[in-house]
Amino acid sequence: MNAYKELLDLNSLRKSNQTKQIWIAFRTAFPYTVPIFTGFVFLGIAYGIFMNSLGFSAIYPILMSLLIFAGSMEFVAANFMLMAFNPLNALLLTLMVNARHLFYGISMLDKYRGAEKKVST
Repeated sequence: MNAYKELLDLNSLRKSNQTKQIWIAFRTAFPYTVPIFTGFVFLGIAYGIFMNSLGFSAIYPILMSLLIFAGSMEFVAANFMLMAFNPLNALLLTLMVNARHLFYGISMLDKYRGAEKKVST
């Protein structure tokens, strides 16, 4: 029975140490996230106002923000919701809007040219 209590004590010690490490990491990283967070807040407000001006209730921008992981496509999707749905047009426009990420990747090629592939063990 003592071995079991010692094991529980070790587990609680590990959890408290892990909690401290997470808290230290959070406090260290938080100041770097404030500018990004501020930008997201203002974009979210602008998107809410835009959706309201199109006549949608508040639940639409909330759900779309949770489900669409491409911020610029949220603005485009709002207009798509007002007209007849054409899947081919939606697909092509989504590909064109998000094609900008290709250029982001191309600009990083030189930086990561000699990088080795990481293998997780």
